[in-house]
Amino acid sequence: MQPIQPRRLVRHAGLLARHRPGAIGSRTTSLRRSTSASYYAVFHALALALAEQLVPLATADDRYRLARSVDHARVADVCRWVVGEGEGKQHVRPIVRRLRDSTDLVDLARVFLELQQARHDADYDHLAEVLEVATMAHHRQAVQALGIVERVRQTSDGQEFLALVALHTALR
Repeated sequence: MQPIQPRRLVRHAGLLARHRPGAIGSRTTSLRRSTSASYYAVFHALALALAEQLVPLATADDRYRLARSVDHARVADVCRWVVGEGEGKQHVRPIVRRLRDSTDLVDLARVFLELQQARHDADYDHLAEVLEVATMAHHRQAVQALGIVERVRQTSDGQEFLALVALHTALR
């Protein structure tokens, strides 16, 4: 069995976004699945970066297991704080305010929140209008976000962001 790989997910999202109707399903279905895959590529990139930060000497299998504990809603909470929608508990507010100075983290947080909402619409809103131009934009955002995760994961701001997600996430 092969673990989830964010780069492969985002590549798959690109293929789905460019898919034309045929044997494997409708155009609308492909566009919806592309948006979903774009979001999941970013989510899993963050979850894996967090696990690697927490247990850098663990086996890859154990890091994948730990990444499974990252909660989508908790990542979204931290992202909202970083974009200025709340600040979290009092003791983390100085960190959150400082992270708002990182253009990369603000961009990553915005993209995460936008893709999460787009995924909810694509996966659960049967009447949502699905447009190719929006789906292609979701794919570009996911590619951008993966680049940001790679860039910031070794920075102090990136490590603090991931630490906030880890501390805000309950083991499940």
